[in-house]
Amino acid sequence: MNAQEIIENVVREGKWIKNNIGATRVQCFKLVEEEKKLMVIIVSDKLECPISSAVEKIMAMDTGIVLFYDGQYYQRVEKNEYDLYKKYLSKDEWNIVLGNEPIENLIKNDLISDKDEISAEVHDNTEAYISRSYDKSDTDKLNYIYNK
Repeated sequence: MNAQEIIENVVREGKWIKNNIGATRVQCFKLVEEEKKLMVIIVSDKLECPISSAVEKIMAMDTGIVLFYDGQYYQRVEKNEYDLYKKYLSKDEWNIVLGNEPIENLIKNDLISDKDEISAEVHDNTEAYISRSYDKSDTDKLNYIYNK
């Protein structure tokens, strides 16, 4: 499966992706598409509330796809904003991600995907990935498609 197909399948599946992000930190994100632009909705064991952010860069690595989101200009997802997110989150998901222990409850309610070839990182970490082996052609293609 090529990188674009992986992204399209994750968006179509509509489940959350669980990532271990180091130092025993865990986050889950949901990848959504709005007018050919990608956005992630993120919950973490370290965040006060969910956040949403545009995907700024995509890299096709040997180990999978890394989505880089803007960690400085993200949006807090607030309880009274369901109308902004109802296109992407069911009412049950909304209550889970804004409730206590969202990651545990996403897992318990079988809302986590079994896909592990895609992850999300703060945009500040891009340089660390550039020095690794990645597919420049696929990376350029994905960024052209989703970041016009």
